[in-house]
Amino acid sequence: MTNPPDDAPPTAASERSRLLGRPIFWVLLIGVLWSLPLIKSLTSEMPDMLPGFDDAPLEFALVDDTGREIAAEDLRGHLLIITEMTLANADAMNATFDDLRGLRKRVRGLGHAALFVVFCHSGKPSDLTTLLDDRKARKPANVFMLDPDRAAFEDVRRQARSRSATFFITDTHGRVRGVYGAEEEDRDRMVGALGLLANWRASDPPLPES
Repeated sequence: MTNPPDDAPPTAASERSRLLGRPIFWVLLIGVLWSLPLIKSLTSEMPDMLPGFDDAPLEFALVDDTGREIAAEDLRGHLLIITEMTLANADAMNATFDDLRGLRKRVRGLGHAALFVVFCHSGKPSDLTTLLDDRKARKPANVFMLDPDRAAFEDVRRQARSRSATFFITDTHGRVRGVYGAEEEDRDRMVGALGLLANWRASDPPLPES
């Protein structure tokens, strides 16, 4: 096989080889690849703001199993995941607790920015004390309150204009920004909405001055 003369025009293969051998090519390629996520984020549409930012904040005041009063105002500055739990039946109580623990794992990336606020009904304070101690649930991110006749939780439903919701989420100002049922699809939407609220904390409209 004869070699091409020195003055022969470069082939496509030799041009590619020369290009790949230049450091500037790799610098430019890495720069483009690194920039793609940034370009995508800058050109993608922002999600719509969740409804409820112009509503009044929730109001409630209950006590925990130790008799300490907890009011809605005390929880401002945190995202709230509000639901209820019965104390009348041990199996139902433990099932709800396990369900909440699974949900907590899904939002663990929010850390203490999100609090679980649970209205506990149809039982005695000692029932709640036993549950919290046995399940080692006395943590800053868990707020369990006694709502013996469910009146407070029903009032939350009234304020949120939803008579059948199982879960409510609020922003850091206490305004309800989402209502959800117990289905898995609702859980998925709720987790996504909590992520949006966490990202919007600095830009969420504050409460109007009274």
